[in-house]
Amino acid sequence: MTRALLAAVFAALLPLPLAADEVRLKDGRVLIGSTRKVGNTLLIKTRHGAVRVPMSIVVRIRKDKELRDELMDIASRGAAGTAHGQLGLAKQARDWGLERELWQHLGAALHLGRNSDPMMRRMREFMATLEPELLPKKWRGQRDDVKVRELLYRIRGRVPRAKAAAIEELLARGPAPEFDKALRIRARRSASPSHRALAIRALSRRGFDSNKLSSNERFVYRTAILDGRESVRQAAMNIAKENQRGLHAIHYLAPGLGHSNGKFRIRTAEAYGRLKDPAALPLLVAAGPSAGAALRRAGLPGGATRGHVAVINQQSYIRDFDVEVAQAAMIANPVVGVVQSGTVLDVTVMAVTTHRNVIVDSYRDAIREISGVDPGDDPEKWKEWLEKQRQAKSTSPDKSTSTDKSTDTGNKK
Repeated sequence: MTRALLAAVFAALLPLPLAADEVRLKDGRVLIGSTRKVGNTLLIKTRHGAVRVPMSIVVRIRKDKELRDELMDIASRGAAGTAHGQLGLAKQARDWGLERELWQHLGAALHLGRNSDPMMRRMREFMATLEPELLPKKWRGQRDDVKVRELLYRIRGRVPRAKAAAIEELLARGPAPEFDKALRIRARRSASPSHRALAIRALSRRGFDSNKLSSNERFVYRTAILDGRESVRQAAMNIAKENQRGLHAIHYLAPGLGHSNGKFRIRTAEAYGRLKDPAALPLLVAAGPSAGAALRRAGLPGGATRGHVAVINQQSYIRDFDVEVAQAAMIANPVVGVVQSGTVLDVTVMAVTTHRNVIVDSYRDAIREISGVDPGDDPEKWKEWLEKQRQAKSTSPDKSTSTDKSTDTGNKK
């Protein structure tokens, strides 16, 4: 109930979409926004600020309902059947200030044109111009880190897919040093998993073009290990798959299989399983037998963790007297002793069997995800299993070839 109440309060604080009244003036200007007549002047609240014009220069005012009806009429004539038509409707909706219709038609265009690279480029160019529709005027002139924060803040609740895509496009096209730094901060510190996932997607758009690993690409791959939410780690690996960079991710994450922290090793195996790239199989097979050995070498000498506890009862008693002579008088000075009883425990954890089993199971699950075959529960035998798999794949084409040759010989005979 508390979360629902907070969501309602935040929703109430957000600026409502402006009414899409169209005002045409005698000088040729067309203004879009909510209108209110004040005496002999017309007050128009647009996205770029309030404008006052005399009523004498107003040619026509078209209310938002009339504009929506006209847009629906255009769509009914067949313009909504293609990605190009939907993009045209989205541009018209933007020109008329119809925000809801803008995201609806742009979302349909993204769905219809998702397999066309030229169409996607056109839509991305259009989405890069939608900053006024996404950010109020007071945020557009702020520092870059503030703009990144406010753009990500628009991702909450049920956000239209087109709106999220437009925000990603703006984040991906911002100035290089400032936006990179701000996106990295948000990708690590934001409390919202959706914000962190969108931040790494924007980062991936800013540095995956070269043949070698860029700093942004390395940051995305580290997210697959460091982030605490599974959905964000999955998003990082999806980025690698979409950009066909699975081999780069495998090589960069390989040291994670021998990390002293068992959690990171498990997440590395999970990342390989999500990639489903056969290039990760030799690494998983080689790391399986030593899954628990690295944990024993970590931490203090001789073990990973040391614990000490003492439960003691102390009792004092007089065990002797010392005789002191002062001014011809003898004085007995007591000597106090202490008897201790209780329990003292000192232990060093050399390794945790459960930890090793969990790590081995995660490697086994990753191998099963990649190959589709269970390698068995004994990691010592995984190398032999992998060799058999390779031999089976290498010999299967030869068998089919020999069968074809024998068939051809039989036909000739």
